[in-house]
Amino acid sequence: MSILRTLRAVVALGAVFLGSPTSHAADFTLPDTISIAPGERKVIPLIGTIEAGGASRIRIGYSPSVVRILSATGGAATSLYCASVDLTETVVSRTQAYVTLRCDYSRPSVNDTVCFLTIEGIGGPDRQGRISVDSVFAQDTSYTVTATRGGNVRRTGVEIGAQRTDLAITGNYPNPFAQQTRIAFVVPMDEPVRFTMRTIQGRLVRSWSTNAVAGENFYDLTILQSDAATGMYILELTTDSGTAYHSMRVIP
Repeated sequence: MSILRTLRAVVALGAVFLGSPTSHAADFTLPDTISIAPGERKVIPLIGTIEAGGASRIRIGYSPSVVRILSATGGAATSLYCASVDLTETVVSRTQAYVTLRCDYSRPSVNDTVCFLTIEGIGGPDRQGRISVDSVFAQDTSYTVTATRGGNVRRTGVEIGAQRTDLAITGNYPNPFAQQTRIAFVVPMDEPVRFTMRTIQGRLVRSWSTNAVAGENFYDLTILQSDAATGMYILELTTDSGTAYHSMRVIP
């Protein structure tokens, strides 16, 4: 019996040192409300609690018609040690997109700065969006994201143009883009449409026409650097039903 009691004591002592089994949970905090204009860039902190360090992968969701996550940086003062965090972007639809942050060197974080995100405002049809952490993978373990506080994004600035629910340019993905982008637009009936792309000063860059069907349509646009320099552009869609506008940004 004394041996059994001794074994139980050893197990209990080990539990004290090792702690209770990990819950594999993580939670994050972003600025509560982020106001940003089309083309404006801001650096915001991602605060979080992650129970493990080592190689980490964090997937962040965002609203691509309102904001874009351009880059992430870490360092000695943050949980992610990588000065330049590897970032991969995936756009699913007008309202849903993700970036995946990868860093091979990180430390556990307890309500501390994980990294800094550089974001840019997008002049899409929506004015309200959100940034939130979707999933975390660290030290070969998948962590459940229990909460993302804050992260509400409000696009400021003047309206680019009047939009109708049955006639609209609903977005272009990716935006900003370097050479190629897919334009999504909606028309109320089968009809030919005309696009015009201009600088914000009004200089004509390109115009073209295509046939559209009632409902959602897509057009793949390729722009050479000789056609359009880095900057903001206004895209105009004209049909017999009316006119719609959308802003796009070309990057190097």
